[in-house]
Amino acid sequence: MSSIIKELWVFSGDGSPIVDFCEEKKIDENFIGGFITAIKAFSTELTGKDLKSFTIENNKFTCTSALEGNVILACRCASSTNDKTIQKLCTILVQIFNELYKPSDIKNWNGNSAYFDKYKKRIDLYFKLGNL
Repeated sequence: MSSIIKELWVFSGDGSPIVDFCEEKKIDENFIGGFITAIKAFSTELTGKDLKSFTIENNKFTCTSALEGNVILACRCASSTNDKTIQKLCTILVQIFNELYKPSDIKNWNGNSAYFDKYKKRIDLYFKLGNL
């Protein structure tokens, strides 16, 4: 993936997995999608603000919305990662997603993850170029 982001998941607004960038499948993506959407909803209900990140032990999870809130990008990095650095990367990941897809693409999505291969290829290329 990258030296900063260890795992990246893309979920529909209801938590359904769209695509992930995980070298090891340690956690069921349906479970993490449900957890992320639930904690985001809880945070919004409790504080009136959208959850940006949370930390569990040595892992920081950062959440960003795309396509007018129809998509959630969640990434895992080391808890020591600078918030500005990870937010900057997340902004780029969202921009790439927003360039490739429209909200109607998510609403009409049939569940086939191959539909998002174009995004996966662009992200892989972005991180490969960043490691040069």
